[in-house]
Amino acid sequence: MSNGEDLVNVLGNTYSSIFVTADGVDLKQMVQKVLLMTVAFSQGADDYLDLDLVDPNSAGKGIYATNARDGEKNYTKLEHQVDEGFGYFGAARGYLSYSDAEIKAAKTGIDHNGDGKLDFQSEFNFGQSVNAVKRDIGSGNVYDFSATAMNHFLQARKLASDLSVNSPTEPTIGERQAIFAHTKAAVLAWENAIASSAVHYINDTIGELDKLDTDDFNYANTAKYWSEMKAFAIGLQFNRHTPLAHERFVEMHVLIGDKPVLVGADEVAAYKENLLKARTILQDAYGYDQALVEAW
Repeated sequence: MSNGEDLVNVLGNTYSSIFVTADGVDLKQMVQKVLLMTVAFSQGADDYLDLDLVDPNSAGKGIYATNARDGEKNYTKLEHQVDEGFGYFGAARGYLSYSDAEIKAAKTGIDHNGDGKLDFQSEFNFGQSVNAVKRDIGSGNVYDFSATAMNHFLQARKLASDLSVNSPTEPTIGERQAIFAHTKAAVLAWENAIASSAVHYINDTIGELDKLDTDDFNYANTAKYWSEMKAFAIGLQFNRHTPLAHERFVEMHVLIGDKPVLVGADEVAAYKENLLKARTILQDAYGYDQALVEAW
């Protein structure tokens, strides 16, 4: 493939999935992961868990929500905002009771109460929370994004619950900021799980590109890894408080491009260098350890 031949002619019938394009994009992975970013992370970070003291239109939203009861329900609208944001992270109630390895192995959920069934509302771990433990494991547990996020979610909810019981009036800005300090920290840990996933799939993509022109090269895997890398990287625009500067976000996506480079020895080599530069942008923004970034 490094001789510049037409990609489709070179691949022949080596791939057959209807989700994988001739440009090296796995549409299934792109759709799934982009939705995780644009729906789940965006809603959590930029809607339910934020406190915007500048935009007057944000009043009543997120941590700015009223502390009044939500109709006849037994929680306030402020509590509900924290609950909604946490729901998009997707961890089960017993998330902290199990090791990262146990959560990863279970994939979906763990029967916390031992009744032989998985309760979809309390014992099921959804995509974002499982992704976090994978990156913790990949760091050799140097980083603990999963527990950091969960503990801050719990602290935010406790503060909101204490207000609903003890405060007959609307929370002060200071009380709201105390809740927001925890939701902001939870979102940052969540974002780190996303950013480190982009790093992980940059490494996987480069690993496959290193196998070009050998029998070990796997086109479907390359498309999968590249698409997950791109989709997770897309998600890094949705936290208003991200440590990743906008211009660096744009630079990263220019380096990643809109599809993997798979043809031409010089072109592929240059593209791998671009991916390493994109990885460095993430490393610098999030303060990741160099050795871990290389091994993630």
